[in-house]
Amino acid sequence: MKLRQSCLLLPLALAVGCIDAQSAFIDGRTLDACTSTIPVCTTTADCLLDLTNYTQGSFNEGATRRLVVHTDEAATITVELYFTTEISPGIDTEVTFYESECLSSDDVTSGGDDIFQEAGPGHIWQRSHQVVTAGDHLVEVFSDAQADYLLLVNIQ
Repeated sequence: MKLRQSCLLLPLALAVGCIDAQSAFIDGRTLDACTSTIPVCTTTADCLLDLTNYTQGSFNEGATRRLVVHTDEAATITVELYFTTEISPGIDTEVTFYESECLSSDDVTSGGDDIFQEAGPGHIWQRSHQVVTAGDHLVEVFSDAQADYLLLVNIQ
C-alpha cells in the first residue's frame, strides 16, 4: 500500500518541482553581466539594475559590487541575494544606498549575523532602504563572505 501511494504521489512531486528556487528567484528577468563602466558619484558602477534584470557574482575576501538603480520618485529599494554556493558567511555584509547625486548615504548591514543562516532554506538574503530623491542611486554591496550569488533589485 505504501509503495502504491508513493508511486501516485511521484507525478505530483515532479509537476510541483518544475520551477526550481533559482528560476523562481529571477522570475523571467534577464541576466546582465555587469561589465559596464557607469560614472556615478566619485566612482563607477558595473551596471544599471531594474525590475527587468539581475546579475551574478562571487564574494571573495572583501568583494564589492557597485550598481546604479534609477527611481522616478521617492522609493524603497530592496537588494536581494540568492546564494547559489555558500562557503563562509564572513562577519561583515553591508549594502550602502546613496541618494541621487550622492548627497547622503545609509549603510544597512548584517550586524555580524550569519548571512547564510539568515537567508534560511530559501537562500535569499535581503536589505531595503527608502530613498527620498528621484534619480540615479549608487548601491554598493560589500561582503567578506565567500559565496556565489544572484543579485536583483526591487523598487517600490
